[in-house]
Amino acid sequence: RAAEGRRAGGEAEEELPEEVVEEVVFGELLDLNAAAAKIRVEIDEEQRPFDVAIESKKWNHRKSALEALLSATDGVRIKADDVDYHDLVASIKKVIAKDVH
Repeated sequence: RAAEGRRAGGEAEEELPEEVVEEVVFGELLDLNAAAAKIRVEIDEEQRPFDVAIESKKWNHRKSALEALLSATDGVRIKADDVDYHDLVASIKKVIAKDVH
């Protein structure tokens, strides 16, 4: 929008025509629970679901699960309305508490 005032260097800020300012349109919102349910992590040469991998006794399985979740959610908007992420966040919190190093 049109900006009024002066910048730190004393320059007047440039006014933009109304038609230049566009609304940013984002893609669909991602439900993290649905994304986590689709994730498969290789454990002992078998593809296991995210919830099994995140609860694994081996740290590299838990790490792989977190990396897969990060990869699946990188650069997307997360759905926040009417979704309960308590179980997912609790499992991530548990991994962080276990694997502090």
